[in-house]
Amino acid sequence: SAGRAAAEANSFVGTWHGTVMLHGQAMYSSLVLEGNGRFNELDRSGSLMTEETGEWRVIRGMLYLNVEDWQPKQECLPATGCVQILKPPGSLYRVTWLSSNVIRCQDVNLGGYITYQRV
Repeated sequence: SAGRAAAEANSFVGTWHGTVMLHGQAMYSSLVLEGNGRFNELDRSGSLMTEETGEWRVIRGMLYLNVEDWQPKQECLPATGCVQILKPPGSLYRVTWLSSNVIRCQDVNLGGYITYQRV
């Protein structure tokens, strides 16, 4: 029902922090899911940082992040110059609740997991 879907989505609202190891580097992620269906995700690994914003929704335990804007939009290297960074595809996560403030997200498209804790 619509009420059940709204209650499920509301349980995701908040600020979530997570860490995952990618190719031997720690990546730190901050994911803000707003009650109005907007999200902001900020990922950092060393001196590199990306930011994505857009709409989010939950359908049957799956968390969808639809990217509308992102930063950076180009990468510049001294030897090769600048190249455009295309719009990220967004994310689709299969979510497992480990507690009321901890979720484990499995990336359906890319594989791998990230565990987020609500802060």
